[in-house]
Amino acid sequence: MFPLDTLIESASILKVLAVSMDTKIGNELHPPSGRKESIPRRLRNKSSVVTAIFLVSAYALPFLILKENTYIHVHDNLDSLFLFHHHLANSGYLFNFHTDIVFKKIMNGLPIWCLPSSTIPLLLFYSFGSFYGYIVNDLLVHIIGYVGSYLLLKRYIFPEPENQIIVIAISAFFALIPFESLYGISVSGQPLLFYAFLNILEKGETWRDYLSIFFFAFYEWFAMAGIFVLIGLGMILFFDTLKKRTFNYRFCAWMFIFLSACFLAEYRLFHAVIFSQDAFPHRVEWNAVGSAGRGLRASVSDTLNLLSQTQYHTGAFRTYGILLSFGLALFLGLKKREVSRLLIWIPLGILSVCIFYGFYGYIGPFLGRSGLFPFMNGFQWDRFYFLMPFLWFILLAVSVREIRPFIQTGAVLSILLIFNITWAFAGNGEYLFNLSQVKAKISGRGEGYESSHQANFRQFFAERLFSEVRDFINLPMEDYRVVSIGLHPSIAQYNGFYTLDSYQNIYPLNYKGQFRSIIAKELDKDGWLKAYFDSWGSRCYVFSAELRKSCYLNCSKTRGQAVENLEIDTGVLKELGGRYILSAVPIKNFRAMDLTYERSFEDESAYWKIHLYRIR
Repeated sequence: MFPLDTLIESASILKVLAVSMDTKIGNELHPPSGRKESIPRRLRNKSSVVTAIFLVSAYALPFLILKENTYIHVHDNLDSLFLFHHHLANSGYLFNFHTDIVFKKIMNGLPIWCLPSSTIPLLLFYSFGSFYGYIVNDLLVHIIGYVGSYLLLKRYIFPEPENQIIVIAISAFFALIPFESLYGISVSGQPLLFYAFLNILEKGETWRDYLSIFFFAFYEWFAMAGIFVLIGLGMILFFDTLKKRTFNYRFCAWMFIFLSACFLAEYRLFHAVIFSQDAFPHRVEWNAVGSAGRGLRASVSDTLNLLSQTQYHTGAFRTYGILLSFGLALFLGLKKREVSRLLIWIPLGILSVCIFYGFYGYIGPFLGRSGLFPFMNGFQWDRFYFLMPFLWFILLAVSVREIRPFIQTGAVLSILLIFNITWAFAGNGEYLFNLSQVKAKISGRGEGYESSHQANFRQFFAERLFSEVRDFINLPMEDYRVVSIGLHPSIAQYNGFYTLDSYQNIYPLNYKGQFRSIIAKELDKDGWLKAYFDSWGSRCYVFSAELRKSCYLNCSKTRGQAVENLEIDTGVLKELGGRYILSAVPIKNFRAMDLTYERSFEDESAYWKIHLYRIR
């Protein structure tokens, strides 16, 4: 939950929109008698569109002002997604379409099919460099979210000209959701995709709709959202068939074309899965989410948490405002005895996704291990939550549409819409933190990362610090391998080191077994770490049980932490080519580990202090 002052701060950004909305809707319901409009409606609508686009564009301003001093969240981003794109964009393999390429810098040779193939983000990273490619992609993802939302609402929910400002406001709400932008438009592009398919369903499509379908396929992750979007489209086709008593072959054909385009976009992965006998990923050992056995209370809690706030990978925001809008719309509908079917079906769909997510720890393992559905293992079928922001967006729009005829003043809708837009802002901790840094910079107070215990992009990757480490070792980088302790391996990877450790969505299962031998004793010390690695294992890290209970993977130079008794098998580490350990903390028993302490490195612009140990 964000503090009240944060909500007030983010709400103040929307003050102008609130005033214009209240005036606009109020004038439509109670037009001043005998007075002509001072501004033509067409011009006023265009001004509203420009205002909304400016609002979305402002989303990226803190990043552009702070540049590499921007804070970018680490979890499942700078520790992994960012590096996936960085590796491919800088590998020289971006325009090489062979399927047998191996990245020697990662895990002693990571097959290229283990990395994502989302074409457009990769091209942006290649064209603008990794950092600015990330920023441009982030802005583009949100603009597409606005455009798709606007088109969908304008044609299918609010076609009346007098509802233009409502369309603008709800589209802005969706576009300001803090999407995980390196998943491309997996979430933000759903309104655009469904708009195109609804046009096909109504036989009113144009070439732009066909282009939108291909655009989505090459700008999303099929495993994250595409497969669930396809299921959603199938449900639309099913209900349309029941309603019209005729099967829409054209709609079905474009579903198949969309699926084919997704396969083409991820051709390396699908080629490996179908044709390669060596493609045996670590995910086959997954124990679903590993949540079975946590108890009924935990599953109910997960269900309610997803209901009150969307999952962070999809863009987390509180749903209270939408629930309030839905409750008011349902009350007014029941009072009039006219309740829209969408006010029933959409909440049921949302509730079903939440329950499936909450109890997936029981459902997934049962179906997978029973032999009935073996494909349940190794894939997160609970990712139907990638549809949740879109479903909540549609529920908000339908609720406002149902409320609209009953209100006597624009203030009611103004409050509801501003409340929801505020929650979209307040849910974006990354944006608000950078906004505070911009204010600090303008006021001359510096940027204050040290006091907040957050590392900005420059401090996190610490290029100057790792350049000193690299120069001290003074060996060809391909001749040795490193592992990291107390910090993410992505940092060493970004700085050009060959690493045995990594965070990968997919990597060969046999490598997981080899690496486990290194950390077996540390895993035995901590039951949570052991289950974390054995039942999941995407973080193939040199874990320390001591650090897990303190700074874990974020051991900054200000923490003063140390490892008293590290127990790893340096013999296996050496067999795999490991020669150096980059530790963010001192290792007190390094001699017992058959290690030699080389020296420590520190730089004022770095978040870390690196202690370098060599394996004898």
